[in-house]
Amino acid sequence: MGQFHCDRCQKSLLVTENVRYKVTIQVESAYDPLELTKNDIEQKNHQDVLQAILKSIEGRSAEELEAEIYKSFKFDLCLACQREYIRNPLGLSSPEYSQDSQNLKETGDGPTAPQDHP
Repeated sequence: MGQFHCDRCQKSLLVTENVRYKVTIQVESAYDPLELTKNDIEQKNHQDVLQAILKSIEGRSAEELEAEIYKSFKFDLCLACQREYIRNPLGLSSPEYSQDSQNLKETGDGPTAPQDHP
């Protein structure tokens, strides 16, 4: 079995702890659905739109462009760091979100930050 360390405090896991906690963070761009009318489609110069898109990505790496759309992180935590993470997932100096806060939206996967749209 490989050696695991808490990614937050570097404590050795599964040697001094019976369990480790896996945290996965997914950051995704949130696009609102576009509403196009027939008139919008007919009046747009699609070549100009494509040229503007190409110009906006010019000189940027694929990794940079991908990170704007989706990025994920995976961490292993010990019990103490897991409890701190649950208490203050954003690591704020004065927690805006807490376990009993109305700002949290409970999901099957645990608390998440509030959504802009219902």
